Amino acid sequence: MSIKLEMEHTPGPWAISEFATQNGAPIIRAGTCWRKQPRDIAKVVYHAGSEDPEVTANAHLIVTAPELLEACEAAIPCLEDWVITTGFGETNRRDRAALVVLKQAVAKAKGLV
Repeated sequence: MSIKLEMEHTPGPWAISEFATQNGAPIIRAGTCWRKQPRDIAKVVYHAGSEDPEVTANAHLIVTAPELLEACEAAIPCLEDWVITTGFGETNRRDRAALVVLKQAVAKAKGLV
């Protein structure tokens, strides 16, 4: 059974604003296709300062969240079908483990765990 609930987060696409920062920290903004003005989603900060490469890496991870969630949700039924058709064995054990990880990630992203 796949996990698929109504989306409650701000829909993507999200992007790192090239112009909006707060004290040098990247601002994550939602797209403008459904709004007249962009909507700020997050400000990425790190205690060592905004010039830290980890801040930029975190910002890139955050902006891909909607697409990653969508990809995980799309992969779950495919992997479920694959696990059913391949039967048992080492490959199937790894595939079932991957399916568990995907379902847990989706549940965490949706605030279910």
